[in-house]
Amino acid sequence: MSQASMTMMYSSPHSLNDMQVVLAKVATDELLDDLHAAGTFGVIVDESTDRSTDKTLIIYVKYQCAGISKTKFLAVSELESAATGSMCKT
Repeated sequence: MSQASMTMMYSSPHSLNDMQVVLAKVATDELLDDLHAAGTFGVIVDESTDRSTDKTLIIYVKYQCAGISKTKFLAVSELESAATGSMCKT
């Protein structure tokens, strides 16, 4: 395979999306393995509103792995509103 064709293979939106999906799966699996090994963890939730008034809920987890405290991103979700009931539906 020529250098040009190798470069083009990764510039396709479909290839990039496929890579992002695979990398996200690997990162999620590693985080879940860490959380299972930790046994206990805390959840940190942050709600924010951007300039267009779109509301977003960001979720982090905090846990200890081999005696080291870690905080890692878990998920992000768009909210219909900042009301508590809306957050629970997400």
